[in-house]
Amino acid sequence: MKLKEFFDHRDRLITALEGGEIDKAAFVRGNYEFFLSGDHGPYEKASTLEEGLYNYQYYNTVAKYLRIQARELKYKDPFVAVDHRKEADRLYKMKEQVTLEILKVYVRGPVEAYYIPMQSKSLGGRLFEIHFKDLDKVILHSMDPRVLKVLKKKGVFDENVRKSLIESYINSLYE
Repeated sequence: MKLKEFFDHRDRLITALEGGEIDKAAFVRGNYEFFLSGDHGPYEKASTLEEGLYNYQYYNTVAKYLRIQARELKYKDPFVAVDHRKEADRLYKMKEQVTLEILKVYVRGPVEAYYIPMQSKSLGGRLFEIHFKDLDKVILHSMDPRVLKVLKKKGVFDENVRKSLIESYINSLYE
């Protein structure tokens, strides 16, 4: 039930984002509010692709939300801002671990991965996209060298920089 709710909610938010009804910040906030409501915490151990995608979205969303909050609190409450950044970093590490788990359980279909051009100087040349070609709207992002190593070992990483499949989302700022 939790997975169905999540994927239905995810599809609605993606449709609203693609249709220009919401922006990147509203997309993150909508996901964050979903995860706060009801019994929507992460799975202790993701044993299926769907559970892995759920956990990826959970950790990524909460980390992004905390980063947004940290920016807003930087001058108002710098100690809380630092705590938010530390927690976001911890959650991003968990997201990367989940990405590795997803790559282990996803053996049935085609994957492609490549670096993407970024407007952000801190992400440029480091962030890569992982596209699960036979799954609808399943695109992950990583900078983790362990993930990169797995993708290269599988022979699915293209060293050429390619435009992101979700370019407008990736390079838009949180307003």
